[in-house]
Amino acid sequence: MSFLLPTTMPRLRYWRRRTKLAVALVAALLLVVAISDHTGFTGALFSRLTSPVVTDGGVNEDFYRTGLSPKKFCRLELTDGSTVELPELYKDVTPDVAAYNVYLMETSSATVVTPRALCGLESYCNHNPGAHVWFLVTSQYLESTTLAELMSLQATYPNLCVAHLNFSSLFQDTPLLELYLSQRFNRTSFLANNLCNMGRLAIVYKFGGLYTDMDVIALRPLMPAANFIALQDDKSGYLNAAIHYLRRQHPMSMKIMEHIAANYKGNVWGANGPTAQTNAAKHLGCDRSPVGVDRLVNNTNNRKPLPVQPCDDLQQKQPCSNHTEECDWVALKSSAFMAVPYTEAKKLFLGPKKDEKFQPIETLYPVSLGVHFFNYVTRFMKVQPGSHMHRLALKSCPVIVKEHPLL
Repeated sequence: MSFLLPTTMPRLRYWRRRTKLAVALVAALLLVVAISDHTGFTGALFSRLTSPVVTDGGVNEDFYRTGLSPKKFCRLELTDGSTVELPELYKDVTPDVAAYNVYLMETSSATVVTPRALCGLESYCNHNPGAHVWFLVTSQYLESTTLAELMSLQATYPNLCVAHLNFSSLFQDTPLLELYLSQRFNRTSFLANNLCNMGRLAIVYKFGGLYTDMDVIALRPLMPAANFIALQDDKSGYLNAAIHYLRRQHPMSMKIMEHIAANYKGNVWGANGPTAQTNAAKHLGCDRSPVGVDRLVNNTNNRKPLPVQPCDDLQQKQPCSNHTEECDWVALKSSAFMAVPYTEAKKLFLGPKKDEKFQPIETLYPVSLGVHFFNYVTRFMKVQPGSHMHRLALKSCPVIVKEHPLL
């Protein structure tokens, strides 16, 4: 299309109008710049990814916006009246490395998320309103029932982000990418479990924060606790990667990933999870003495950098000193998350005996931050009324319990 000077308009009037229009456009641009200086608007507009911002009132709406991708939101929304398109990690949304991030993963490509898993997800949103809670799924499509429940959770908890996870992107620039792309990785009967074992290390290494399995129900706030790995057994010092918090690019995360890449055992349950984490800590000479929640929080608030000494690779004959950056974390007592060992986890689902008195769930777990119900061994158990599992759900995940009273 071409624009010609109208023959009926005097040239002077024409150029005056053009000048006024130009002045108006410049004024509008200056106004945008002024606003951007005050609110950071320009950065949000022109960056591909925007990060959630926590205010005194919680997480604001910028948490859900994703820069130049206006059709993508961290909040699930209907795109054409009937379908929901999940935002993708890295491409559409990314965690704010300055925030307290909590990550949960569904790695089996399931299109339906069980009520118990959703209860675990809700419990972290519920007890940590100032944290950014990330639910990362490997399926690009979720059934309508699961979508409805996730949207219901987001309506109640504005700190929840749901996103699709691409492992090729996640493992990029880590020792795990070559393993993930190899035939060796696929020789396993526990594909989803191994993806979880590897994925949680990579997400925490890249962005920092807390990783928790979905079969853990949070009982109390975790903030501001940081730099810990939960113990499954205090006496043996056996660590469980199901719950751990490490700062961004913590060298311990890198060492564990290197250990898995070098010693991957696809058909041994736990070999690439708790066992790998424990073996890496042993080789490094890290102190695995149990630390209570009170001391953990005190250490977090009054943390002093440890003197750093060079640490050789994991194949060394003599472990290095625990005064290294790799060992700059504490082993959290099993009572914090695993007060009930996996060998007794089924008892969590049993109702009270005939004359047994009900006690508040906080009294039953006075020093616990959460309860790991070990879904691998309890998945076929029914939740009986009045059981510990029932009372945990009533306290920590009211939205899900409303739809699934006995999960």
